[in-house]
Amino acid sequence: MDLSDGEPSVLNMFAEMNCFCMHHPKISPEEILRMATMNGAKALGREGQIGELSTGAHADLIVLPYQGKPDSVAEFLIHHSGRVRASMIRGEWAIPPENQTAISNK
Repeated sequence: MDLSDGEPSVLNMFAEMNCFCMHHPKISPEEILRMATMNGAKALGREGQIGELSTGAHADLIVLPYQGKPDSVAEFLIHHSGRVRASMIRGEWAIPPENQTAISNK
């Protein structure tokens, strides 16, 4: 897409991770996920704030539908193409989980 054509860009981290995986099959899904999250935060100078779930970080996360085995989560994530079920930004639900009552942060 030509960025000068006036159309908004569509950014999709899942598509980027999937494409990277196809072009670099020797890199593990876990490493690709780390590159997209923790290493991305480090590159932006925001290590410890974003890109990870840890004490003091912003608590930014998404919820995806997953029913696979625990040892294949990273593989699922880098190939995910469906919708995001919920999104939390700085500890507040931006898109609340479906079919659940609101979660109080108090």
